[in-house]
Amino acid sequence: MAYSGLLATVRLDLKYALRMLLKSPVFSLAAVLTLALGIGGNTAIFTVTNALLLKSLPYRNPNQLVMLNIERRGESATEGDVSLNRYELIRDRNHSFSGVAVWAIDSSDLTGRGEPTQLPMVRVSPNFFTLLGVSPQVGRSFLAEEGQPAGKPVVIISDTLWRSRFGGDPAIVGQAVTLDAMPYTIIGVLPAGIQFPFIGPADVWSPRYFELSFMTPEHLRAGVGYLSGIARLAPHASINSAAAEMNVLHQQYSRQFPKAPDAGPNISLIVGNLQELTVANVHALLVMLSLAVGLVLL
Repeated sequence: MAYSGLLATVRLDLKYALRMLLKSPVFSLAAVLTLALGIGGNTAIFTVTNALLLKSLPYRNPNQLVMLNIERRGESATEGDVSLNRYELIRDRNHSFSGVAVWAIDSSDLTGRGEPTQLPMVRVSPNFFTLLGVSPQVGRSFLAEEGQPAGKPVVIISDTLWRSRFGGDPAIVGQAVTLDAMPYTIIGVLPAGIQFPFIGPADVWSPRYFELSFMTPEHLRAGVGYLSGIARLAPHASINSAAAEMNVLHQQYSRQFPKAPDAGPNISLIVGNLQELTVANVHALLVMLSLAVGLVLL
């Protein structure tokens, strides 16, 4: 009896609510749309916030990963300002990192596979993916010798490019592709959904980090900053101890390359947690958007 009485009460409440909604259809529609907007907005913003701020980066031991940025006195630290000579000095002389890798954003023209198209490319040191702990879903990662000027031109492609341009061909490894009128061999395909938020989307990855479109090797060797750096802390090291060592290595760099544009006392190399630096530019924006959609829902 109690259960039947409860159902009857609920039916009466629903009928009353429906009559009230039909009595003011404009208000009812506005209320429903506002609720839908608030719920949808909160869901979307939470998804982004969870991916960027709450979840760890999808790499092996992400808390050990740091970013290396150049800072000029009176200016904020910037990415993409590490020179080739500086990277090689840090790579060969540091004791704070178990590995150091670099990347440079570029583009390339794909021809010979349907309509010519320009693709976003990232040039990385050959240890880039192994340092992060990312393995291709098809094929393999780069070899050290492929990151040398005399190395065989090879590329790893994104899952998106593999499926859209090559039809998801399972025999893609070993196939030739022409980029900027130069033949390359495809050696691997990255996993679907893998992201590099500190870089951005890319379809082609090359280990020829010592090259860059529209710039000569001599120019790159002159000290121009075009690389971004990432490193994995050694077990005994901390960010503070690594930063102290980078100051020492900067002094060595300035003595070895005194005429380089990134040498001198006004320049320093900043070591920072990768995840914190990755979300630094969007943290405040995401908090504001979360508050805004929360107010809409309220």
